[in-house]
Amino acid sequence: MAEPLLTWDGLQATWTELAASARATITAALVAEVDAELRRLDAFYPASPGAPTVQVLGVLTNPAGVRRVHFIASELNYNSAQSGSDGADHYVFVGTAVLDGETLGAIILTTAVQSTIREYDWEDYRSAPVVEQVRDQTLAALGAMPPQPEMERITIVRCPSCGATDAEATEFIFEITRMSCGVCGHSELCDEEQIKDEWNVKHDRRKGEPSLPRFVPPQPSTKPGFELRGEVPAETRMLVHPGIGYAIAMPGGPLPCGPVGAQSVILQLGAWVDVVVRTQRFWSMTTCDGLLRRELEGAAQRRAQRGSALELVQAPLPPGATASMYVTYPRRVDDEDRTELLVLTLEGEHPNYDAVFLYVSYRRKLDPFAWANLRAALFAHQTWMAGELPALVVWPEGGAFSEPTLSLGSTRRGSDEAEAKAEVLGAMTNADAQRVTELLLSAASTFDAPATPWTTADTERISHALIEGVGAELAQVLVRDLAAVQSMHDFRAWCRCCQWAVDNRGRKRRNR
Repeated sequence: MAEPLLTWDGLQATWTELAASARATITAALVAEVDAELRRLDAFYPASPGAPTVQVLGVLTNPAGVRRVHFIASELNYNSAQSGSDGADHYVFVGTAVLDGETLGAIILTTAVQSTIREYDWEDYRSAPVVEQVRDQTLAALGAMPPQPEMERITIVRCPSCGATDAEATEFIFEITRMSCGVCGHSELCDEEQIKDEWNVKHDRRKGEPSLPRFVPPQPSTKPGFELRGEVPAETRMLVHPGIGYAIAMPGGPLPCGPVGAQSVILQLGAWVDVVVRTQRFWSMTTCDGLLRRELEGAAQRRAQRGSALELVQAPLPPGATASMYVTYPRRVDDEDRTELLVLTLEGEHPNYDAVFLYVSYRRKLDPFAWANLRAALFAHQTWMAGELPALVVWPEGGAFSEPTLSLGSTRRGSDEAEAKAEVLGAMTNADAQRVTELLLSAASTFDAPATPWTTADTERISHALIEGVGAELAQVLVRDLAAVQSMHDFRAWCRCCQWAVDNRGRKRRNR
């Protein structure tokens, strides 16, 4: 039968039962030893520092009858450099010392943490959790339970739609406040009671812990909401809202980020794409087109970088929907530049409409041809016909230049053709290169679904456009393998291969 764990209070009692004078003497000796070790490890350790922090965990006797003091110690040393590149060093030690009566013997120190905190990370660095982790690991090794953390209850603001804590008041109109979520885009005008009942929530956290969780689950709802069907690691999963009859196929191995709220879901597609799908009910005496434009522009303005020009564009209409428009804009997320597509689709009859907001934010690492392909897939694989689902297979198999993935992938043939084209395009001018880029992007950025078959007429159309743009000689180099394309997915991968050849024109092929 396993030995019962020693409680934290019981372990501490083995220390506090010593006389106060003995504890003070032992602690002073431990501080001096840690101070000496810091001077040995850190050349920038100050000459007259504040004493390192020492916490005695307890005094235990081993089977041989030897008593040992077990302790941890920590020091956070900030270095102000003349160059302006300040930083800090954080040390955490685990130590033991033999105790003979009340006399301390040899002290053994082990460095558990030795980390450097750069100046730009200093404000966000919290040393306490690091020390607590080392303490709890040490206690576990001693067969003791860690102390229960001291908790506090606070009121935080969180989005009632998705549960994100990135939510705040963004506009004040007399006694009415506009509350907005920075994650799912949910926004509404509220009075004080609505904010208190719907946006504010009580949250328990460790006392003194400054950070908040990214999500706090929204209140349970009796209304049917979004369901993400299919299992990981499926390439495509179906997102369905039975309550309004909406469904969309999500490619790229979608994974939920945060709770799946009743009326919103946050997904990550691959490494570079984040998606938010949110539904909202509108009652409006405005015309359908007026409501669509007003809500789309307002939602985009709350997320786009300040000063961004917003162009609202008619979107392909999903089966069963009433109206749809989209807008694309630059967005700054976590100090990273992104591009975001926002699509707003309405279904219903005046004055009652259900709306689906689809936000697709992608990092610049996703090339424009893969993005055009994903955008076309999302538009093509959605429906608002109750009881019907769009096709689950989004990426076609067996491409000459592509693989069935969100990034388009690459094939040996595509790479070889790109290198061969680059080698003979050395004489291409910058102006011709720019025209080719524009033609390729325009041809790839249609709403044709990735699985749309490629035809002989498509080959002739693209060939003719390139001949008109840059002349027959250059065009023939680019299109010599175009007839091998099998689908729009494959064509967009072919465009990327051609773009690589143009960007690397004159480059010699590698030896195989």
